[in-house]
Amino acid sequence: MHTKLGLVLAAVLVAAPATAMTVAEFIGRVDAIKANPFLYFSHVKALKTEGKAAGAAWEAQIAPPGRKPNACPPRDVKEMTSTEFMAMLNRVPPAQRTTMTVTEATIAGLNRLYPCRA
Repeated sequence: MHTKLGLVLAAVLVAAPATAMTVAEFIGRVDAIKANPFLYFSHVKALKTEGKAAGAAWEAQIAPPGRKPNACPPRDVKEMTSTEFMAMLNRVPPAQRTTMTVTEATIAGLNRLYPCRA
């Protein structure tokens, strides 16, 4: 009986959507890696996944159908470096870092970086 319950719980945990990482959590993980490079492999996959998901969410919201675009990036826009990405996250006010997700910060930051002109 306990084995079945364990399997059900394991299935629920695997199927449950991951919660979005806050800016504070992301910065904290990066800072932990800087302090102890041995943590790199235990954190890098989650950080890369979060960054890529945030970038994809930003691209998806650029030009909503039937509405004015939210951002107007140049055609030759290049992928941000990790330094540029961290600088953008560090611009989030400390009081908002625990409630703002990396995706929300990315969308807001890139929309400010690539505003639509006229």
